[in-house]
Amino acid sequence: MDELGFLLSQSGVGCRIGSTSCNNLWYADDLCLLAPSVTALQRLIDICCDYVTKHNIAFNSRKTVCMVLDFSSSKNCCFENPMICLSGTPLTWVESFTYLGFSIATGKRHNDTEEIEKRLRELRIKANMVAARFYNASIDVKRLIFKTYFSQIYCLGLWIPGTAKLNSKAKVTLNNCLRKVFGIKGIVSMSQEFVRNGFLTWGELRRKSMYSLLERVASCQNEIIVSLFNSKTFYNNPFMTEYFSLMY
Repeated sequence: MDELGFLLSQSGVGCRIGSTSCNNLWYADDLCLLAPSVTALQRLIDICCDYVTKHNIAFNSRKTVCMVLDFSSSKNCCFENPMICLSGTPLTWVESFTYLGFSIATGKRHNDTEEIEKRLRELRIKANMVAARFYNASIDVKRLIFKTYFSQIYCLGLWIPGTAKLNSKAKVTLNNCLRKVFGIKGIVSMSQEFVRNGFLTWGELRRKSMYSLLERVASCQNEIIVSLFNSKTFYNNPFMTEYFSLMY
């Protein structure tokens, strides 16, 4: 598939960052095409279709969708969706799409409310399971289990809560997980319990996750990521707004 990526990059069609073609992004056998117009997008899809036909490969049209990414205003872009076809099959236009557990959505006002609610439910279920199975375990064992199951939350560094209330709810959920696992009852300072056991609080977890992600982006040598990182657009996106509010 490297050959297909080369053909797309050399096509002269699609988005560019400086002098670098940025019209195709790959993760394993998954492909994301980026184009500034409907005509350009269809042209890139046709290049893909021609390639797979010659090499006896097929794209799954049921798992392929189109999306408008509009960051020019506070409102999502609205227009009559044109027809884009993959091997003769019309593709569906969507406002959000979940990939590897993370939701990608259109517009500037995107937040991860549904994703956060889902992960919080998973944390509560884990806490009940651990509390039941390891009720008589030693404190050291419980510390190891809590650090394993509750100190790493998938995609936490990318989360943008829709409201302060949701962020507060997430903090309470993590506190209650600690109560469940360790059997803590009554009025107790949960912040002190986190510190005493060597765990990160909710705020610390978020700051560490976002800082770690930004550090990896800053140290990346990929030409496209370097160009994005050095652009004004990068510092005006919702992620950086959330990052600065947490850090400062």
